[in-house]
Amino acid sequence: MANKKRRTVQKPGNNKKALSSVKLTGMTFAIIETAVKVLFYAMLIYLIASGMRSAYKFGYRVFEKDTGSATGSAFRVTVTETTKPLELGKNLKEIGVIDDPYVFYAQYIFFSYKFQPGTYVVYTDMDSRGVLDVLSGENSTEGS
Repeated sequence: MANKKRRTVQKPGNNKKALSSVKLTGMTFAIIETAVKVLFYAMLIYLIASGMRSAYKFGYRVFEKDTGSATGSAFRVTVTETTKPLELGKNLKEIGVIDDPYVFYAQYIFFSYKFQPGTYVVYTDMDSRGVLDVLSGENSTEGS
């Protein structure tokens, strides 16, 4: 056993300093981890709050009853049996009769409107429920 040399590991003279830097690194990691969690939860709360605000505004526009008048620019709209409400809503938005085709479609579904085939006159000052009233034959200004 004389051939075996014993290895000795030299320890640094200031072992406490090395340990404190390890603790500092662990503490820094914990602080960064906590900051990331706080940032994540803050963003999550913001997204939920903005989603709720958007849902409230959409719901309000679906259920509000505006007193749209039959004035402004007039447009003829032809409705067939195959007319799809969302496509019609998008076309009405393009010509400036309604503001939001999705509100128009939600009102069509929620209030159980049924289009009556024919040609109708709608006005730019009408709200989407007024347009739906006309297109369903409930408040017809002109139909054929």
